[in-house]
Amino acid sequence: MPAEPEDIEIWNALTDEQKIAAAAVVLGEVFEHIKAEEESYRYLIYDRLGLGDAAYCRCHLGMQISNYVYELKERLKTDG
Repeated sequence: MPAEPEDIEIWNALTDEQKIAAAAVVLGEVFEHIKAEEESYRYLIYDRLGLGDAAYCRCHLGMQISNYVYELKERLKTDG
């Protein structure tokens, strides 16, 4: 599920420095989210990334990542 065309258009309009900064911040926050014990997708987008309500659906891939990590952690608890 790739990014929406309008998001790709915005990304392509950024300078390389802006892309690097945006990627560094987002990847850092996703990493911290993965390391955390119990955090929801809402916590990731609203608290960690400081985004508003409009981000909930637009950043749907973040929900998939968050759910996938949660499922992996649950499996490790039962298997390990």
